[in-house]
Amino acid sequence: MIFLRAKFSGEAIFVGAKFSGEADFSWATFSGEADFYRAKFKESAYFISLAKIRPEADAEDAKKPIDRKVSIYFSNVKLDKPEAVHFKDVDMEEISLLETDVRKVEFTDVEWPEKLRDELEGKNYALVEKLNHRLRMNYEEQSSYPDAGRFYYGEMEMRRKAMWWPRRALFSLTAIYCWTSGYGQRPRRALGWLAGLLVAFGVAYMMAGLQGPQTIDWDWGNSWPGVWESLRQFSSSFLHAMQVAVFSRVRTYTPFNRWGEALIIAETILAPLQAAMFVLAVRRSFKR
Repeated sequence: MIFLRAKFSGEAIFVGAKFSGEADFSWATFSGEADFYRAKFKESAYFISLAKIRPEADAEDAKKPIDRKVSIYFSNVKLDKPEAVHFKDVDMEEISLLETDVRKVEFTDVEWPEKLRDELEGKNYALVEKLNHRLRMNYEEQSSYPDAGRFYYGEMEMRRKAMWWPRRALFSLTAIYCWTSGYGQRPRRALGWLAGLLVAFGVAYMMAGLQGPQTIDWDWGNSWPGVWESLRQFSSSFLHAMQVAVFSRVRTYTPFNRWGEALIIAETILAPLQAAMFVLAVRRSFKR
């Protein structure tokens, strides 16, 4: 069926339709939603440069599509030849692809939103995770890693959101992976957490006390030592935190007590892990 440059003034309902031959919707314009739920395409299908018009637009305005965000419900669609289905020059923000196998569908010059329509609508997390997974596989097959990374993030987000609230918020490896590096997709977030860890351990060492060229002994019983003295002590304890983080054999300072030793053990575990998160995120960024 050829719908080349067709204009749909209302909703375009193709629910359960069977397209036995080529289906071409290129340069079609819609004023309402196009619904292809449970439709079946046996041959090729083209969705190129779709546009949206206002139902109340006059004849002159109708010639000028005002929006590329066409609302298409392309869910649970059966594709006998998915590699022959093409979306080109289309804004995907309002297009639903839930439960449609899009691993082989061709997407060319399309605009993907930050979050898929199905994700924003709060639909079944498992189904949206599966959709993100299929889209990720599609783009990985093409070695298009920026989009593959985007859908990997969406896939992991759906997995996290499907968890019970405490685990979703913090108490799971998936949640920790999210907050500390954006599932390996956010290098700035990972670097921020790494810097925060080093600063936090620097403060902790200063409070626990260190001995070396200059003694660092935070005396809680006395008054505030002053800004410059506090900065001096922090700079020394931060140096110690950096030396611990890089496993330096020569350290300028040593801890006073067991609290300081415990901090060293904690830092030698946490800092390298967060550094690895940062390196992973940077590598994926350059891979793009």
